[in-house]
Amino acid sequence: MNQQRTAGEALRTLRGIAGLTLDRAAEIADTAPAYLSKVENGRLVPTVGYVANVTAAIAGHMKETGSLTNKVAS
Repeated sequence: MNQQRTAGEALRTLRGIAGLTLDRAAEIADTAPAYLSKVENGRLVPTVGYVANVTAAIAGHMKETGSLTNKVAS
């Protein structure tokens, strides 16, 4: 069984853990919702920088809202 995940799948998982809609995650990451959707669905391959920026934005949101601590502690 192939256990590899795409960057888009990883971003979608992180967004789900954070409890964010696609639109809200895109807003936080200062990116277009349509572009993020295409990345998450494997229709576009993002740059490493894009993945890093979206990940940092979502993680920052989780830290600010306390959801990062709650998810790690669970």
